[in-house]
Formats: sequence, C-alpha cells, structure tokens
Amino acid sequence: MERLVPLLVQGVWHDPEGVHDSLWVDVLQRLMDEGTAPLQSAFNEAAEKARRFPAFIALAVMGMTALRRGRDDLLIRLSTEPECRNIYDSREMVPAAQELHYLKLANEDWVKQLPRWGTTRCLYPASHLFSADLRGYFKESISRDDEYTECFQTFEYRLGLIQEKLPGRHAISGEYAGERSWDGEVPRLEKSFRRQLERSRQIAKAWESFHGGADPLERSLVSHREVLKRYERW
Repeated sequence: MERLVPLLVQGVWHDPEGVHDSLWVDVLQRLMDEGTAPLQSAFNEAAEKARRFPAFIALAVMGMTALRRGRDDLLIRLSTEPECRNIYDSREMVPAAQELHYLKLANEDWVKQLPRWGTTRCLYPASHLFSADLRGYFKESISRDDEYTECFQTFEYRLGLIQEKLPGRHAISGEYAGERSWDGEVPRLEKSFRRQLERSRQIAKAWESFHGGADPLERSLVSHREVLKRYERW
C-alpha cells in the first residue's frame, strides 16, 4: 500500500470530473477480492481481519480525497459498488461499506493493547488507529493536523450515513461521534454537511439520489443522529 496509496490520492485528486471513477472502483474491488478470498490455512481471527486492511485503506484515502474535491458521488460509488461474497454465507454479496466496517477490521480490545499507545486510553480504538496510520499519506496535501482530523472524521461520518442505509451493521462508531463532536444536540459534522448540501447542488444531488429524494435524506440524517448519540463517550 505504500506504493499504491500515493497513486490513488493523486489520481482521484486530479480526476475532478470523474473520468476514471470506474478505475478507482475496480482497484477497490480487486483489493476486496484479495482480502476476502478463502484460505486453505487454519482460521485466525486477527489475520482474517488484517487481510481487509489494504481495501479499507484504499476506501479511506480515495474517499477522503473525493470529499475534499466535492466528489461525494465517488465516495458513494466506492462504498456501494464493490462487493464480495461473505465467506461465511456463500449466497450473500456484501458491499464495501459493510464488508470494511470497523467491526470486521479490528478487535478493539486488541487495538487497545498495542504497545504504541503506552498508557493512553483510546475511547474509539479502531477509529484512532486508522486515523493515526493514514495521517502520513496526507502530510504534503494537508499540513495541519486539525484539518486532517476534520477530513478523516468527515469521511467517517459520511461512510456511517451510507452504512445506515445499507442492510447489515449500523454506522461505525468513532472519534467523530465523541463528546467534543457535538454542537448541542446535533453533531457538528451534520451541521457542516447540511451547509454543503445547501451550497452545492452536485453534492445534494448525489446524496438525494442515494437516499431516494430530499425527504428520505432528511429522515436519514435525523435517524443517523440518534445512532450517534449512542456512541457518545467521555
């Protein structure tokens, strides 16, 4: 991924019109296929989860770059079009947003015990881990740490909004839902998302199309807010 990720970041950034969107979707599909292909070796939970890391990293860096470009439509495509067959149920095809859910990527108790944290206590271990590890890929394009954090948490929020619409698990929990991420009773990222919807017809159209209209999108935002309230931690 050290070689591939810079190509994905630069490729998506310099493709604002979406000419190569099918290529980005195909890259993610191939990584998902590799990460979920049946193995002949004995089952190992940690290894099984880690095999999905490359695909999630690709989804995250392309999704974050797409959002910085106002390409929410690409994030939605990346989250929904690549699919893989659930290895525990050969009849079910699972979209990227659910197959690459934090719960399928990392055991939070294991993440908490990583030596790198020392005595630091992580309230959202998987979120903290991926946010920290992806930071290096954006050092040149996002120099300020607070801007990077905003970008990563915006990706988490909108990925969660997609996950809530798809069958399967609820939205991922993460630092984007922590106690400092609220403005009264409304998530700060929901407010910024609503501002973007008002300013950009392109972004609004992408989300309305995914949800089936403006009213269903509004209902999804409110129900998503209720899910995030259950994730708030101190």
